[in-house]
Amino acid sequence: MKTLLRRIGGHFREKQFYYACTIITLGLLALGLFRFPNAIGRLVESCRDFGLSIAYMFCEWFDIEAEITPTVNNYPDYSFLNMKTWFFSLFNQSSMPSTPSPTLPLDWDLFKEKWVAYWQVFIDTDNIMQYLYYLAYYAEIVALVLILGIPIWFGVKKLFNKYYFKEPRHPETEEEQQDETRPIKESKLLRAWHWFYFTILVQIGMWFVALFNFVKAREDLYQFWLLLVLLYFNVLTIIIEFCAYYVYFVVSFDFVNLYRQAYKLCLDLSAVLSVLGLFSWTTIVILILKRKSENLEYERMMNGEVEE
Repeated sequence: MKTLLRRIGGHFREKQFYYACTIITLGLLALGLFRFPNAIGRLVESCRDFGLSIAYMFCEWFDIEAEITPTVNNYPDYSFLNMKTWFFSLFNQSSMPSTPSPTLPLDWDLFKEKWVAYWQVFIDTDNIMQYLYYLAYYAEIVALVLILGIPIWFGVKKLFNKYYFKEPRHPETEEEQQDETRPIKESKLLRAWHWFYFTILVQIGMWFVALFNFVKAREDLYQFWLLLVLLYFNVLTIIIEFCAYYVYFVVSFDFVNLYRQAYKLCLDLSAVLSVLGLFSWTTIVILILKRKSENLEYERMMNGEVEE
């Protein structure tokens, strides 16, 4: 039994990065299924809009009579190729398509009404008084935190200096201080911190750096992940929709529907805006791991030159 467990543990240690990448891939696919179910449908719609715009331009330029109606000005249909709805239908369950909620109103006339109403409320006396009230309320909270926090900070700092940098009972003599080979005496807190840092934090950081290098060496893997991210954030859809409207605009000079294109853009951008915080932190972590990986490679290179 012990031999079997030892072999299983050795197998997982040897293939740990393969399992980690598999979990990440499945997690990304699950995100596309439950968090971004409209991504594939919007991509197909954008390709349809671009194709019809090309056909419409071709017919207009060569005076070909054909009943081609460009769809680039149509609102997105979030029930079309909705992956979440399709997944639940496999289990005879119903799921309503999720529609993003952009900050812009649906059409230009409603936007103008909201714009006028906004400025009327903005300069309203009651609104200004409520703003000053909340400003004073939060300023009082900040002042209370500072009043209580500053003494606590100095008290903790004094205790830390007193016990962390506590002088030993038997100070070193001048001869001992001049001896550079003497062992350095560390406090209990410093020894505890060193144990926690080198035993846990450094090992976790090195594991993630090794995982980063593992993924970096496999271009097909991280390119597939990047393709999924671009699909989920509607990057490809936005580019194709822009090309579709550009081709349509070259022929029609349709300025009336420019607002509708801005509204559709906000709908497509809502995917990335909804997870902007997580996306930003993920980018920061990747950059940190990249920098750490480059430093390790440089250290290995210098050590190799020194050994030679």
